[in-house]
Amino acid sequence: MNKNTIISSEFHEVDTETASAKYDLSELPILNAGEILTLSKQTYLVKGFRFHNNPATDGFYYALTGEDEKQYLLRLYFRLHKNSEELKSTSLFRLLGINNSAIPKIIDYGTGIKKYKYKFCYEIYERSHYALLFANLIPDFSHLRNTVLVQIFDALNTLHENDLFLCTATPDSFFYADDSKSKIILSNFLGSTYRTKNPVLEKIDRSRVDLIDFFTAPEVFDGIFTAKSDFYSIGMMLLKLFYPQYYEKAAFKNFVKLRLSGNLPIEFDHKLWEINPLIENLIHQDSAVRWDYNTIISWLSTGKATPVQGGAVSNVKVFSLSDTDISFANFSDFVSYLENEDDWYKFLLRNEQDSASFLDWLGEKAGIEVK
Repeated sequence: MNKNTIISSEFHEVDTETASAKYDLSELPILNAGEILTLSKQTYLVKGFRFHNNPATDGFYYALTGEDEKQYLLRLYFRLHKNSEELKSTSLFRLLGINNSAIPKIIDYGTGIKKYKYKFCYEIYERSHYALLFANLIPDFSHLRNTVLVQIFDALNTLHENDLFLCTATPDSFFYADDSKSKIILSNFLGSTYRTKNPVLEKIDRSRVDLIDFFTAPEVFDGIFTAKSDFYSIGMMLLKLFYPQYYEKAAFKNFVKLRLSGNLPIEFDHKLWEINPLIENLIHQDSAVRWDYNTIISWLSTGKATPVQGGAVSNVKVFSLSDTDISFANFSDFVSYLENEDDWYKFLLRNEQDSASFLDWLGEKAGIEVK
């Protein structure tokens, strides 16, 4: 355990460095197994703490049994510094009308004067959460593409079609539904917004550069949000998964500084060429340049995407092979082309000796396998 975490009981571990910027940690919402809990005039038996293998950044989960003997899951958030960041009733009421297996049914929630002990926001779900997704993921592109990412973006698209946006999604927003780890569900709606009722957000102080904001899109700091703001969050979750060195406070401050200057402050590893294009095209400073839902799904299914054209695209590096109409949005796409296209060398090299030398360099120095 590092110095930035605290243990408040056997299982309740808190990532204080991340959480303290947004939450008051002087009192934590701790419940004990066997405790009787009354919320909204309904009584529950606390069965125990859930997901204790991951330091909490915004609250705790508890397994409950209701008076009807059904099993439920309680999401009990830490006490917020600012009341304006509490759960929005308009968003949660809107969620009640969505019938989608990726979005678990909320049976009760607490915000405003309904908070637990008048301090802690909460959500109660029908029991459908097996394990935190990103806490149990390994950096494996095949599993991500075939099982995880399409489900994540489909779930987000369902929200967006209902005019709902997460705005401040974190890795704790996604779960495996069961032990098969084949079904992904979306949860944790603390920052969610129903755009019809709340078309703008309260601005975030830009002087606050903390890991609690690592996954938040730049425009959200200015009170603006779109579907691509949520997609940005996914890009940053993937960045943390594949490039964990960036998820550190000093590194993040440098990241923000470079990002504001119009640069994409990532040194991509070409060995991760399969996932790099997605990360790169989700985390641009300018939301107009980021991939939209249709482009993302197309890329996940085919490995191809049309580079963004027009508008503010100065951050997009588009380059072409000479004497052809073949172009690439980034180096990762170029590497993918080399690995999958026969006779690529015809466009690059003029003789077999140079071609053989280049193949050796790619294989031995860059670790790229080509035909």
